[in-house]
Amino acid sequence: MQLGKRLIFVLLVVYAGLVVFQAWVADDAYITFRVLDNFFEGLGLRWNAGERVQVFTHPLWAALVGVAAAPTGEFYFTSIGVSVACSVAAVSILVFGLARDSRGALVVLAPILFSRAFTHFSTSGLENPLTHLLLAVFFVLFLRGGREPRDVFWLTLAATGLVLNRMDSGLIVLPALVLRLAEQMSPRTVGAVVLAGLPVVAWEIFSMIYYGFPFPNTAYAKLGSGVPASDLLVQGGHYVVDSLSRDPVTGVTVLVALCSALWRPDRARLVIALGILLELAYILRIGGDFMSGRFFTAVFFTSTVLLVRLPRANGVMIAAAWVGVVALALLGNPKESLRSHGIVDERSFYKPYTHLVPILRGETRVEDHRWALRGFEARSAGVTHGGTPAVGIAGFYSGPSVHVVDYVGLADPLLARLPVNPGPWRIGHFERMRPPGYVATLRVGENRIEHPQLAEYYDSLVLVTQGPLFTLERFKAIGRLNSSWGSERIEAFALDNASTPGEGETMRAP
Repeated sequence: MQLGKRLIFVLLVVYAGLVVFQAWVADDAYITFRVLDNFFEGLGLRWNAGERVQVFTHPLWAALVGVAAAPTGEFYFTSIGVSVACSVAAVSILVFGLARDSRGALVVLAPILFSRAFTHFSTSGLENPLTHLLLAVFFVLFLRGGREPRDVFWLTLAATGLVLNRMDSGLIVLPALVLRLAEQMSPRTVGAVVLAGLPVVAWEIFSMIYYGFPFPNTAYAKLGSGVPASDLLVQGGHYVVDSLSRDPVTGVTVLVALCSALWRPDRARLVIALGILLELAYILRIGGDFMSGRFFTAVFFTSTVLLVRLPRANGVMIAAAWVGVVALALLGNPKESLRSHGIVDERSFYKPYTHLVPILRGETRVEDHRWALRGFEARSAGVTHGGTPAVGIAGFYSGPSVHVVDYVGLADPLLARLPVNPGPWRIGHFERMRPPGYVATLRVGENRIEHPQLAEYYDSLVLVTQGPLFTLERFKAIGRLNSSWGSERIEAFALDNASTPGEGETMRAP
């Protein structure tokens, strides 16, 4: 037994070393970094200094990185350090807190070490590591089986953290939480749930007051694209096939875990499996992501929870797991890319500039990336407004003086709600129609949008995102934009421009 624990500790150190060696930061992480940088400058939680728009999907992760970066104002190394700490903590809880014994821990460490998606997104500057840690905490609490109101409180609080970290990850734990409530329903238990859920309520109230909308701007940009659900479902299938091609370890681990839940059925294991299926269904429904494997890391980690709880693991099972995982890893072809479907190995794409090891060696800098150079150029040239479809690094290095227009709408409150351009689209990057007069509106600071109903919508939008916070007129505008009044005006513009490509007028790009 002692030998097994020592081996687990060694493998945990190997995992930590692997995460550090592969550490990197994605372009999308710099969207959050720009918001935090503006906050430190006293400009508020804003991406563009002149307007209140929630461009991040992970309030809890943004808060954690912000607290860690506050003393220095540095984001690259800080985000990697926080990511490594969360990732190692999550796997430590898995193998020491969730495993039935050392043998079970040794079984799951094989896929943990060889999953490309999991190791790649154990850093990246995005919220995945904190999601894994919160999942580990939730399932430790759930599988302990405590049914007292205080137990339900802490379980719900962990689920609340997941929702605040990334809203859709709450689907994974929803069945387990419902089961626990059904097992011990009482006024005190309901009170515990309500109390533990207050942070989400508080954030939603803040979001409505400060930003004017209940959901992140990116949710409107991605989920309200107008692309038919059938097309998104097909794209979601491509996302699954892409992951299996590049990273069979992750996909096979999830499949084996789901089968194990049926092989050894009990209520706890079945509701965990149901949570995995719910998240998979959501991923398929939204069309996956452009980053290969990113959306599968949470279901992968939850799958290891199922596997680590298998009873009576033995030497044969351990050997089979390691041999099988290594064989699958060798079958994966990391160079193969289904580029026609817009899915890429994001980490490899940024290898020349944002990987930790070459930066530590002094071989490269993020500042040398072409998008960073565009940002520096826009800042030094005194560009007041600039447009780009890649807003992370370019936006961050443009500084707060440049208002960056995001052509795919992730950070633009109007474009996020408009139809996509006719023709090909890329998942997660739906380039929007730029209504005639919109560019001129941004340049001169007065409404010159030609479509009358859209112009009326934009007036209310400006009042909400740029006007004084606490005025009766602004709160009336928030109500209009979140009601049928707003949707009717967007639909009117969409109908009048059903076959019109994006505005020919462009903005100087940072």
